[in-house]
Parts: sequence; C-alpha cells; structure tokens
Amino acid sequence: MDVHVLNTTTFRWTKHPVSDLPYFENDDILPYKRYGHTAVVYGDKVYIWGGRNDIASDGVLFCFDTTWHCWTAPKTTGNIPLPRDGHTACLWKHYMIIFGGYEEETDSFAESVYALDLKKMDWSYIRTEGKKVD
Repeated sequence: MDVHVLNTTTFRWTKHPVSDLPYFENDDILPYKRYGHTAVVYGDKVYIWGGRNDIASDGVLFCFDTTWHCWTAPKTTGNIPLPRDGHTACLWKHYMIIFGGYEEETDSFAESVYALDLKKMDWSYIRTEGKKVD
C-alpha cells in the first residue's frame, strides 16, 4: 500500500518511501489497497482500520511507523468491532474512536461507537448512553 505525504507549503503530494528492513515480528505485513477506511496519527505512527477492496471489508488494524517507514499489524484484544467501511474515526487522548460504517456481515449500517486504547491495543464498545472513557 503506497503512502503519500502532502507538503502543506507547496500543496504537492509525494510518495513516501517504505523500508524493506525487517521490523519486529511483522516484517512482511503490508495492507492491501482499500477504500472507506479511516486513519489517525498517534505519536510517530499512523493507524488505519477498516475499509474494503472489491472483495470484502477488513477489520485488521495496521500501523505505519513514520520513523522506521514500515507497516505492522499490531495484535489487538477486547471487544473488536466487526469489519466495516465508510465509518468515521478520530483521536481522543490515546484512543482511536470509531463510529458507524457499513458492516458487511450484518448487511446494515452500524450505529455503534468503539474505542481502541492505543497504549494497550485493547478495543472497548462504548454505549452511546454515556459510558465514560478515561
């Protein structure tokens, strides 16, 4: 999967190099090209989740390390959301919050909110009635 960077001074996009150096235990991880995914930046890492290609939607978290220029697929635990596309995501403190999207497995649009603790790599389902995330 190509990574492009926007120069906010010239408003030109350039392709970002991806290293072929081994990176931890996941040195062969490369996410497939997709659309309908979301991305957040936390520290020096870009996390992408969800989306789909022409075959299926995806529920695997991928991480691009901007220091090492490598992709990994961190293992996550907890209440992992169903794969989806067309959802939204934002970063709040050290949480990646996702909302909605189309779930292929249930053939419906989700109204759920999930939070991924990026320090613990643990997913939580957030009730929209007001469960508080620290």
